[in-house]
Amino acid sequence: EYNWILELQKEKQRYIALYDYAGKNKVPELQKFFQKSDGLPVHLKHGLPDQMLYQITVALTMGGTIYCLIALNMASQPQNK
Repeated sequence: EYNWILELQKEKQRYIALYDYAGKNKVPELQKFFQKSDGLPVHLKHGLPDQMLYQITVALTMGGTIYCLIALNMASQPQNK
């Protein structure tokens, strides 16, 4: 009859242990880091890795755009047989 109470207590202990494992809340520290006024845009705040990702993204976007324009140009030209 009281088994459900024991099961509930076990589940509660499991969730408490899981929450303790998750660690402390880092959101306030990250908010301070990303909101500080240092002149950098938010997508470049983490330094070199962010700069590399940004530059790779820009290069791939430009390359894809150029490729699409070339493909459209080739597709618009009539084929001489």
